[in-house]
Amino acid sequence: MMVRHCHRDSERSGFTLLEVLIALAIFGTAFAIIAATFFTTTRAWRRGTEALEGLHEGDFLMDQLVAALRSAAWFRTTQSRYGFRLEHDEGQYPVDRISWVASGSALMPPDSPYRRGLHRLTVYVARDTSGTGLMVEVMPPFVDPEEFEPPPPWCVGPGVCGLECRIWDPELEDWSDEWEHTNRLPTRVEISLYFDPPAGASEPIVLRRLVDIPVAGYATTAVSRTETRRR
Repeated sequence: MMVRHCHRDSERSGFTLLEVLIALAIFGTAFAIIAATFFTTTRAWRRGTEALEGLHEGDFLMDQLVAALRSAAWFRTTQSRYGFRLEHDEGQYPVDRISWVASGSALMPPDSPYRRGLHRLTVYVARDTSGTGLMVEVMPPFVDPEEFEPPPPWCVGPGVCGLECRIWDPELEDWSDEWEHTNRLPTRVEISLYFDPPAGASEPIVLRRLVDIPVAGYATTAVSRTETRRR
């Protein structure tokens, strides 16, 4: 009896060239999707980290600015020397200029000769050799600004592109960007710091704080009494 062995064509030991090419195409597509997702996630994480670091630095700077405002000093004698001054201006961002007499060490350069006593702080945004930043000028409180040349400004906030100060008007119960009472202090101010938007974003980063000035109530009352007596 003869036994015949049949071999089926479907039983193969390898892959055809077409199958190999299809597998490579699928693998390449999957790898491209995974790589794109990885790089997008990494870029977003890096931007988030940079923005978070910037916020931490901005919060510290804002804390210093708030502390300096709360340490504002005022005395009846030579009232105009202790008054709060505000110059409002607009650009791409608000670029206000504020000035007041303080008694604390916040925002003060470490080597300033006025660090341990009363001093007038002038805070504004300007550009220096390293870019735009928040600048501080320090001078004695009793000198005439037009006759006294302050030391070079100190950049306390690199990267700050805008500064806005608004004054609370208790009579109108609203905020104002003007302040004409240069012989007194506002009771409450709103301070905003502007930073350029992070990469990939369109809106700037804005840090905003409301600041109550403790001695302002005494200053307002004293000035009102003086004005009443003159009348």
